[in-house]
Amino acid sequence: MQDTCPASGVYLPELLLKQATTDLSGYLRIATHSVEWFIYVHYGQIVYASNSVDPFERLERYLRSLSQDLPHLSAESRSRVRARFETSAQPDSPLTPDYQAIAWMVEQNWLDPLLAGTLASKLTAEVFESYLLLPEAEYTIRWEKIPGLPKFCALDVDSLVERTQARLRMWQSLYPRVYSPYQRPYLAGVAIAQQKLSPEAVHSLSRLLIGLNFRQLGLFLKQDELQIAQRFVMLIAEGIILLRDPITPFDRLPQLGRSGSGGSGHMGIEPAKTISSTTALRSSEQDILSASLATAAQRIWKIVCVDDSPSMLNEIKRLLESEAFEITLINDSKRALMQIVSIQPDLILMDVSMPEINGYQICSLLQKAPNLQHIPVIMVTGNRGLLDRAQGQNGRRNRLSDKTLYPKRFVGDRPSLSRPLTVQAIAKHAAQQFR
Repeated sequence: MQDTCPASGVYLPELLLKQATTDLSGYLRIATHSVEWFIYVHYGQIVYASNSVDPFERLERYLRSLSQDLPHLSAESRSRVRARFETSAQPDSPLTPDYQAIAWMVEQNWLDPLLAGTLASKLTAEVFESYLLLPEAEYTIRWEKIPGLPKFCALDVDSLVERTQARLRMWQSLYPRVYSPYQRPYLAGVAIAQQKLSPEAVHSLSRLLIGLNFRQLGLFLKQDELQIAQRFVMLIAEGIILLRDPITPFDRLPQLGRSGSGGSGHMGIEPAKTISSTTALRSSEQDILSASLATAAQRIWKIVCVDDSPSMLNEIKRLLESEAFEITLINDSKRALMQIVSIQPDLILMDVSMPEINGYQICSLLQKAPNLQHIPVIMVTGNRGLLDRAQGQNGRRNRLSDKTLYPKRFVGDRPSLSRPLTVQAIAKHAAQQFR
């Protein structure tokens, strides 16, 4: 590997990209104040793009969509890939950890080269939607040659830029109500929604809008996230849907409405106008119902199980794997918080007594993280004294249960349940009711 052009200066990202890809086989590294961008090129064509903003959330999201046709890409397999490359990638490799992971999955025959190409092109397209929003500014850039660069797709620079700018124009038309695909829509209030929408639409929205951003909703509904945002913009204007800011680290990405290659300063896009007609709202309602009602009923809940006992983890997995759950098993409490941040589960099952960091210490850390406070936790233990201690030392609203396969009740600030519950029922009840 050989450095070809480390430099700093004022650049327009689109022009910088076109200049760099003419006679280079390697990668372009662009550093801003908060994000690094990595664009891999091969003599005028782009083969991959990534950035430093949680690339494994992006990769895992697309792998999950592939898992419906490729059962071997299960939640456990995806967690293995993430654990292998997120913290233990080859440090001297010019490839980003997520690119290394794709190459490894091809080597292991988890992905065939054609499917890897489709995956790489989709990931690249998503990264470019943020990259082309960068303004003309001073950047630190570095070009490096890479002998034997793995290539799974070959995207023409001009075509990719043109397609991306076309999508950005459509995103920009939703500004200022929508300024990022990583914003998270919530139902603003049932009372407001009931005045405007049918009970079916309100029910659908209440089950669908639980903290996922537009890109995650796109995966969940198997639809383009831009189309989802377009359907929701009328409900946002009427105050039925509230958009919350992107959570960290996605708040570091450039936003719509700023002057950049895809921004309004270059494209002359007018902000979305307020429309309050009943006809438009009813049209939006029908879109929501057709897109989400059936899907929301088939919600797949993400559950993280933290326990130092492999046998307990395996038993919990055995009980839940036939249900509508995506299970992630963690037997190292020191790594639990990092993985919980990455996965953003709907529910956590956690052992109280673990070496190194115990369950109520992890709960205390969760309480201090604004983007994790809302996640319900079921603490499991066979020691009633430890259970009381965990409840007493941790002020957050946890649901605590005895460590049996059929816990007798939840202990917490909600009324105790009046009948025995299976692990499956507890998981569903907690994930649905305590979010």
